[in-house]
Formats: sequence, structure tokens, C-alpha cells
Amino acid sequence: MGRDIQFAQETYVSLKSISELTFQINEEEVSLDITAPPHLFEKQSLDFSYKKPYKVIFTKDRSAFLNYAFNYNYKTLEPIFNISGELGISIGDYLGTSTFTYEKTRDKENAVRLITGITHNDRQKLMSSVFGDFSASSGALGSGVVLGGINFSKNFSIDPYFLRFPSLNLSGTVETPSDAEVYLDGLLTRKERLSPGEFLFNDVPATVGFGTAKIVIKDAL
Repeated sequence: MGRDIQFAQETYVSLKSISELTFQINEEEVSLDITAPPHLFEKQSLDFSYKKPYKVIFTKDRSAFLNYAFNYNYKTLEPIFNISGELGISIGDYLGTSTFTYEKTRDKENAVRLITGITHNDRQKLMSSVFGDFSASSGALGSGVVLGGINFSKNFSIDPYFLRFPSLNLSGTVETPSDAEVYLDGLLTRKERLSPGEFLFNDVPATVGFGTAKIVIKDAL
């Protein structure tokens, strides 16, 4: 950027050789005043993406659960008794679940097995494999259907810190040491101390709510 000069076996940089830089010697205060444009300073780059706060330990203990609900309606002309439930068993990386319902009236009774399947989640590849019944959807504007068979699909919810959508990059310049506050959807999320020059905030996670971001900078003055 500037020309090096050797003096008394020391290396110095000539201020005159740096373009767009101005300086002035103040003899009364015995000081050197230097004014330089922001792009001559080293660019500051900060990562704002979500980080895992700690190393998650995934246990593989065997477990089981049963969720159930009872409903009896006697105020109708035909009393109805209903039981619905969900049974789940976890062994290692596999989870088997089955839902069912049973309904009885004065004239009939009916037991129905609903969705039953075995699920395996690959945390490294963010993939889910389902053997049995599963729900399939064509998207937010489409419809859904319950199918039976084998299903392989991406499942980003396995890792809650995975960024599914492009994040924002916010940049700017400051002329003096400054304090920067970053607001996402009106909420203060981070404070940073900036040195003079250009700055870049990478991967600002503004993907929920209105998705708006704002920087408030308070300089040395």
C-alpha cells in the first residue's frame, strides 16, 4: 500500500506514498494528525450465525411411552365412548410408533389402527427414513395424503441450528471507534465494538417474523 523506507536499520512506511491519505504535524501539541478513507483500514468481518451452545449428547437408551385420551359423551341421543392413543418404543437410533382409536356406541363398536411406522434419523446427513405409514405433502399450497411403504426425505428439524434459508449480510463504514447495535424485527440481538474502517456482519439470522434488520451506530462523538 505504501513505500517502505529504511532508516537507522528500521523499516518505516512513507505516508506521502499512500494515496488518498492526508496528514498534518501539529507542532504545538507535538502530535501527528492522520486522515484516511475507510477502505484503507482492515475490513472487519463478524459471524452472526447461530452456534450450538454446547456439545449435544444423544443417548441411545431403550424407552417406551403411551399417550391416551378417553371421551364419553352422554348428552347426545346416542351415547358415544371413545379411546384414542399413541404407543412408542425407542431402541438405539430407531423409533417405532403406532396410533389407534376405539369408538363404541349403542349399536356398534369400531377399532381402527391409524399410522404405524418405524423411523430412523441420520443426524449427519439430516435424513429421515420411515418404514410403514407416513404423511406426504406437496407443499404449503398443496395437499397431503397418508401413504404406506418406505419413505426417504430430508429433515432439517433434526438439527435446530441448521440454517435452512439464506441469511442477511449487513455492511457499512465507520470513521471513528464506534458501538454497533443490531436489531432483528425490533429486538436487540447483539452489540459489537467496531474499529474505524469497513465492517461486514455475515449470516445475520433474520428469517422469521418480518425479517427486518437494523443497525444503530454510535460513534466516538
